[in-house]
Amino acid sequence: MMLKIITLIALLISINFSSYANPLFQSYTSDKENFTESLEKLKSKLEEKGLKIVKVLPLSESVNSRGIDFDDYYIVVGCFDEKAKNILKNFPYISNLIPCSISIYKKDGKINISILNPDIFLQDVKVRKNLSWEEIRYIRNRYDLLKRSIISLGYKPINFYSKNSKNFKMKVMYEEVGQFNGPEEEFDMLLRSGLEGINMNVVMEMDLSLPDKWQKTYFICNLSYGAEILKSFPQFGSLAPCRINLYKSKEGYNISYINILELVSKFKSKMSEKEIDIFIKLDREIKEVLSEIR
Repeated sequence: MMLKIITLIALLISINFSSYANPLFQSYTSDKENFTESLEKLKSKLEEKGLKIVKVLPLSESVNSRGIDFDDYYIVVGCFDEKAKNILKNFPYISNLIPCSISIYKKDGKINISILNPDIFLQDVKVRKNLSWEEIRYIRNRYDLLKRSIISLGYKPINFYSKNSKNFKMKVMYEEVGQFNGPEEEFDMLLRSGLEGINMNVVMEMDLSLPDKWQKTYFICNLSYGAEILKSFPQFGSLAPCRINLYKSKEGYNISYINILELVSKFKSKMSEKEIDIFIKLDREIKEVLSEIR
């Protein structure tokens, strides 16, 4: 009995409590030491399982090239196929889940992987109104396959998100509608220019336009902000690059992105004052860009 109690205590100590208390992320760890080899095996497994890779972002290399010491950290953007693309075209709001972001990184000498917990997004009222049960089931199945693929590579879960997800509520997306009288191309150019003006580099974009609807998703990243946050909270990489969704409707230009202030509200007990300030500054800067082009 005493041995069982000691084992249970050891298990509880090993749990990442930030993930347990805020089950937005699913994290995995391993005893692997060779980062390059682990990255290649992950990429091969994703392709083998049909979780098509869209882009690989060498975050640590980009940060290190600026003279900042940063441990190995890559983001693999994947889980994308024709069905996922069609879902995204019909409902860009879900772009944080598809394509998925898989962050693989070295922490405390071990190689870890973090992904999003899809349930936090799929329980959103707007998602349930706009996606069919078949589409929701498809996204869940993609993430289940992703989790099995990660575990098959020898990684072990280090949080108990599933037991806590139903009690975790979050308004996941921020939305606004802006008025702009010019053509889509001009709005597109002004937005890109504005984002680059606040050092939010567009690392990728997806044209998701339908015959009767112009829409795009930008994948943006500020390396300085990202490096500061990910050093102490590497799970946030599964929300990177930040997605900004645009589409034109009768009301104007609809814009949505991850609800940054809600993230601060949910995670502030685990953040330093500097990290909180970075998130608030980022949110303010994006909203200022949107305001200037209206």
